[in-house]
Amino acid sequence: MDAIIKQFFDKKVGDFLKVDEGNLHVDAATGQFLSKKAAIVGHAFDSLHLPLTLTGGFIDELSIHLYLDVFNPGGNVSLQILIKNVCLVFGAHTTDWSYSHVKQCKSKLVDLVMKVLELKPQKKNKAAEDGSATGWLSHVQTRLKQDLMKKVAEMIEVNISNFHVRLEDSKTQAVPFACGFKLGYCAVFANEDSNSQRTTGTWRHTVDNLADPLFSQTIVARRMSIYWDLDQAHRHFPSIPSGWAWKKTWNEIIR
Repeated sequence: MDAIIKQFFDKKVGDFLKVDEGNLHVDAATGQFLSKKAAIVGHAFDSLHLPLTLTGGFIDELSIHLYLDVFNPGGNVSLQILIKNVCLVFGAHTTDWSYSHVKQCKSKLVDLVMKVLELKPQKKNKAAEDGSATGWLSHVQTRLKQDLMKKVAEMIEVNISNFHVRLEDSKTQAVPFACGFKLGYCAVFANEDSNSQRTTGTWRHTVDNLADPLFSQTIVARRMSIYWDLDQAHRHFPSIPSGWAWKKTWNEIIR
């Protein structure tokens, strides 16, 4: 089973992500998908003629668990997505602005966009647009779609830990420059308690629900930080004495 999933995974996203044998596991009985130590293929995003290019990165763990408890009283259905230890490294794009190099980069960008579009399932052509629902039936279909989207959104719970984005530029700058953003923890879940919502999305004198059906999502983020490095030494603390002078200074501090 894992070999078949690995082959399907490589066929779909093998050009972007690389997962070694044994680090991809799927259990259809329990509704679990687990991917470990996925490496981002840097050359797939290189020379795209964009301001920034994704030079590399990794996703240490990605797990998806579909939890079904519909047979027990009070049971629920949830889709839990867990992402751990993600690092994305970006760099600056350089070009000589020649016709051949710009054409090569643009062609690679078009090829990448086409590969991404191939991941989406193809829609079936409708036999006739005249037979589409109108009036009251169209309104019912729209409400059913919105309710379905809301139910699916209420099922999803996303937890992200240790997310790191870094930008390095030693090509276009005279002094090597690096900056980044770190996120310790982030969670996205649905707020099912309607009493805590400030609005229901229903306006007066209308039966249409004009609010976004996903407006009850809650996002929690903790331990966020931004840093930058100009390749210069920084001294955030005074010089540290050595020997007996250090012991004397420490004793004075703790008094």
